[in-house]
Amino acid sequence: MIHRSSAVRFEQGHVALLYLCDELEHIADGLPDRVDREACRALGMSIAETMVTAHRAEAQWLFPALLQRAIEAPELPGVVSGLAEQHRRDQYLAEEVREALLGFAEGKPSLSPDALGYLLRSFFDGQRRHIALERELAAPLLAGIRLH
Repeated sequence: MIHRSSAVRFEQGHVALLYLCDELEHIADGLPDRVDREACRALGMSIAETMVTAHRAEAQWLFPALLQRAIEAPELPGVVSGLAEQHRRDQYLAEEVREALLGFAEGKPSLSPDALGYLLRSFFDGQRRHIALERELAAPLLAGIRLH
């Protein structure tokens, strides 16, 4: 059984990640000349905390809830293991994004504008796919729970 508060934290985490993705896409679209360096700094400073908070909410209830359904769907332990591994890889990529954004914001970019744009797009495209998969997996668990 899922508690409403867990479902709300899950949804809030995804909303925060999707907002982050939208902001990163805005930066990527503006490279190299139409980028707010202060926005780069703010995103660079917040990316790790945003991801950790969202991943914690997922790991605290989504993963255990999926594992409880493993009798009905024996593939779920492998799916959960894959999601957990993806979280670890995403944290490393988020650190690269953080460093690149902060360097750009300080006027000391470590990457060319094209490379930075590619890094940002790789990150936010991957995040959006990951969120879509988690939402699909969570849909049966969330059925009947009012989040708002």
